[in-house]
Amino acid sequence: MTYQTVLASLPAIGGIMVGVIAVLRGFGLKEAAPMSLELFTATGLLKLSQDSSWRAIACAGAIIAVRKMITTSLSFYK
Repeated sequence: MTYQTVLASLPAIGGIMVGVIAVLRGFGLKEAAPMSLELFTATGLLKLSQDSSWRAIACAGAIIAVRKMITTSLSFYK
């Protein structure tokens, strides 16, 4: 495991922590999920900067598509 892999994993860990802390502080899922998903997007983009293969590009695109889909579906959630 290289230091680049460890550094790329830090935003993902931060995303989990932000989501958990936001829910514990009383924010709803509608507010907590976008904060976490932005950090997961950062992780995907950092991994893309390490490896510019088509697989990495597809993975980053999938992360962004899932983030958009979840954020949009949460806008209908009350």
